[in-house]
Amino acid sequence: MGKKKKMDSQKPTKSFDQLVADTTIAKFKPFVQQQINTAAQQILQVQNNNLRQINLRVIATEKLLMNKLNMNEDEIAENIVAVEDEVEQLTKVDEVEKGDVVRVSIKTKGTKDTKFTEETRTRVDNVANVPFSLPKDVEDALVGMKEGDQKEITIRQAQPGETPTKDHDIVVSMKIDRVSRKIKESMNEDKNA
Repeated sequence: MGKKKKMDSQKPTKSFDQLVADTTIAKFKPFVQQQINTAAQQILQVQNNNLRQINLRVIATEKLLMNKLNMNEDEIAENIVAVEDEVEQLTKVDEVEKGDVVRVSIKTKGTKDTKFTEETRTRVDNVANVPFSLPKDVEDALVGMKEGDQKEITIRQAQPGETPTKDHDIVVSMKIDRVSRKIKESMNEDKNA
């Protein structure tokens, strides 16, 4: 009788069906990837359009409120912040402490520049704690400031891998617009008593 061929157990064999499936998948994979990328771009475009529409509505609402209530932009902003604080159970306080929520107006310039950038209002949650919203030196400088206080500091920034030098120095001008702190449970209990 003839010798039986010994099967090599180390080499897996693929069925004809598996070979056809692998070939089909390889053939259609670029098409599927292109469809996924196209869908992702369309979703991103729709999201950007929705955000733009929301932003326009907010601006329009603010302008209507300013006209109807005879308020200026700063007064509207202050009222909005007061409502945000109420919703987030924050209370307005005088002096910035580590962990507070701080609304701050910031402008920057290089040490060799004569003019600051346009002022930007920003909110810093959990000030002077990781993760930082602003550079650590800036957040640390906020601690101890009071509403209305202004301060300029110079920080040294460099790209990753570069050694910071004076050429990387940035002057940061900041003004505290509002300081808020989480309402403690004991304060809530006192109010309810």
